Amino acid sequence: MAMSSRVLIVMHLLVAACAVLGSSSEEPRRGGCFTGLFSFGDSITDNGNWLRYARSPGAVSRPPYGETFFRRPNGRFCDGRIIIDHVGAARAMLSSLASSFQLTTTLGWRAISYVLSVTQMMCPVYRAADALGIPFLTPYLAGNSSEDYAHGANFAVGGATALGHEYFRGKNLDVRFTPYSLRWQMSWLKEVLRMLSSEQGWSDLMESSLFLVGEIGGNDYNQALFQGRSVDEVRTYVPDVVAGISASLVELIGLGAKTVVVPGNFPIGCNPGYLTKFQTNDTAQYDSMGCLKWPNGLTQLHNRALKAELAELGRRHPGVAVVYADYYAAAMDLTADPRKHGGFLVHAFVEFLLICAHACAFTLKRLVTDETVRIVSRVPAGFDGKPLVSCCGGGGPYNANPTVHCGMRTSTTCHDPYEAVSWDGFHFTDHAYKVIANGVLRGPYAMPPILAKCRRRRR
Repeated sequence: MAMSSRVLIVMHLLVAACAVLGSSSEEPRRGGCFTGLFSFGDSITDNGNWLRYARSPGAVSRPPYGETFFRRPNGRFCDGRIIIDHVGAARAMLSSLASSFQLTTTLGWRAISYVLSVTQMMCPVYRAADALGIPFLTPYLAGNSSEDYAHGANFAVGGATALGHEYFRGKNLDVRFTPYSLRWQMSWLKEVLRMLSSEQGWSDLMESSLFLVGEIGGNDYNQALFQGRSVDEVRTYVPDVVAGISASLVELIGLGAKTVVVPGNFPIGCNPGYLTKFQTNDTAQYDSMGCLKWPNGLTQLHNRALKAELAELGRRHPGVAVVYADYYAAAMDLTADPRKHGGFLVHAFVEFLLICAHACAFTLKRLVTDETVRIVSRVPAGFDGKPLVSCCGGGGPYNANPTVHCGMRTSTTCHDPYEAVSWDGFHFTDHAYKVIANGVLRGPYAMPPILAKCRRRRR
């Protein structure tokens, strides 16, 4: 079948989905189970605060950052959306489904970007919400009024730590990284709450909102390791880092939060940046997937301590849902078998259209013929087999060069970011973040999954 015909089929499916969604709900947010979403953390969660804080924000302010989804850099350390976008998920449903249609290996994601841009113009509900019914959050440093924070706020800043500068000065470490630690971000939350409501009204707002705290703590260890400290020394930081996170959670609960999701840290030993910086000829230091064992051991130590602390907080506050999100397991799953997370979205999209056709009494079945299913099912979709190689970087075995970063003139970008797990050596791609977010929303990477909490709230 000619390329133009395949593009036309995808366009027809997207427009049909828009018609169904638009006819079934005038107010997409009405079904949401949380009225607000507030997030804290570092560059994994930052959607623009670093860009506004830093005098020289660096490569994240230049292409190809943001090009897959937003088609421009916007402060996210990613080619597109990050986890918090997929959790709140304004525009996530149709965009993620459309991005799974990789029409050919020659056009790749650039063709998809064209389809998305046309769909965005034709489909008003494309701007509506998906998972929780909450639009993209405003970065705290970008807001000017209460209207900017009507649905919540994102306080995360690239480079942020769980502990403040004074802790690292006490370790004789260089502190030329962002001062906006988790404790500082908590103070920003209070400022936003004052803008949104009188203090007497905080409890209702806090109770009806979802709080995503992290991941955070990774940079506390990175700062020391990248300055030459031994892993044995850095292991001694773990109780302090976890205590710092716990102190902020206690403060959050004291303000009235009832649903708090706290992710663990990622397996940094599978991180192309780490694999490049700490590369060794000692094969005993690598596991069967090619990841470095000792960084992953450090992360596992942190995550075990964090899970134990969260369990204790849950016992002390039985009316609060304190949920651990297992980012480590999610990332390891992607690393161990990336291809299994491939074309399920294609089949889910066809199923979605059939369900809508029945539920909305809208004649879509004529579009979803056996021929359409056959064509769409043959479209390649999914990750490639190189999860330890970053999509964008400066070369080398992991495409992660410490002197040539993604976004620099001499860096290169992979043909199709949708097939990559790692974006720039330290952060994941839009597609990988989507998989992780789905696991937190629906399981198995959060217990209970966030959407299970939603179902209970609706009863």
